[in-house]
Amino acid sequence: MIGIATKRKQPRMTRIRRISQSATNSNYSEHSNYSRLSPLSILVCGRAICLRMRLDVLLFCNLCRCDMGESTIMRSAFVTGATGFVGLNLVRQLKADGWEVTALHRESSDLTLLKQFEPKLAVGDVVDAESVLRSMPEVVDAVFHVAASTNMWAVNNDEQTRINVEGARNVVRAAIERKAKKLVHTSTVSAYAPADGDVLQGQPSDRAKRHWINYYRTKWLAEQEVRKGIEQGLDATFINPGNIMGPYDTHSWARAFRLVKDGKLPGVFPGSGPWTHVDNVVAAHIAAVDSGKTGENYLIGDETASYADAIHLIADLTGGSAPTKPVPAPLLQAYARLLHWKSLVTRTEPDVTPEIVHLCITNFSCDCTPAKTDLGYKEVPLRQMVQDSYNWLTANGRL
Repeated sequence: MIGIATKRKQPRMTRIRRISQSATNSNYSEHSNYSRLSPLSILVCGRAICLRMRLDVLLFCNLCRCDMGESTIMRSAFVTGATGFVGLNLVRQLKADGWEVTALHRESSDLTLLKQFEPKLAVGDVVDAESVLRSMPEVVDAVFHVAASTNMWAVNNDEQTRINVEGARNVVRAAIERKAKKLVHTSTVSAYAPADGDVLQGQPSDRAKRHWINYYRTKWLAEQEVRKGIEQGLDATFINPGNIMGPYDTHSWARAFRLVKDGKLPGVFPGSGPWTHVDNVVAAHIAAVDSGKTGENYLIGDETASYADAIHLIADLTGGSAPTKPVPAPLLQAYARLLHWKSLVTRTEPDVTPEIVHLCITNFSCDCTPAKTDLGYKEVPLRQMVQDSYNWLTANGRL
């Protein structure tokens, strides 16, 4: 960190040699006394020395996991939003890769899916700065800030602002306090406030700063909180995915699967945008720890396709029915406004809001070249995303 003096660590191989030399020297000092012992004493002493050497090796291997003669220190990760769609997949892959993972979750969270990956569980909330700092390990290699509110109903805007903006601020401050080596911030293409015909690239402009859609605005503001941390010496990178599909989705596109299967989808949005497999989103997060440039926004989109394309693929797999033509945008906008006014009276979130309609009638794409160059990002087709989502939903009795 800037302005903080740190003790220089010995190179790993130097530490290995010193541990080995220490064990060897202790054995030599005991061996020099062999001439004074009887044959039986020598045998007993020799076995004791062998046992001691084996214990030294076991202790060493426990500190540095050895594989084919090479030592690899177990890396530590702190994950917010660990019970969500992306968070679950991220924890799963980190554990599979041998990371020590601390997963932050609210006290009221359903931990059924998360517990199967056996991370260290930490109760807290990103809006509670003290709980974030308390839960974050004192030594942490990577902080993955995945938690966010994707709310698209104006009634919940105040809560969304606290979660997205204050939450990012609290995580950044804790990461600086803990001297985290890297922070990877899960953002979104929505931070760019995409407009019709856009090809998103580079850093988001300030177009979202005063946008009427609170999700756009707060995700842009969250990035600014992270950039303030970068100015203080924090090494942080942004991942900006589009529509995400894949296993462990229980709410977002999983709902569309159920509606199409039951033949209850009322209409199809006319827009299009970038789609990405959740496995690619996770891979980009993990690759960013070592290869992501500080302050860089990595846009992630495997394929640009229409919402109609996705719905028709879902219908083919589920055997359900879906409208063949998109609903005209003006009709959708009028319908959403009507439901919005009704929701203000009933205080019940509608299925379609003006915010959702605005996003889903927009046609845009993104340039993923930096992700391909720096993170080794490789695209998969939309059909594979839909297939993997369907396979997980059916295998887990959720469809």
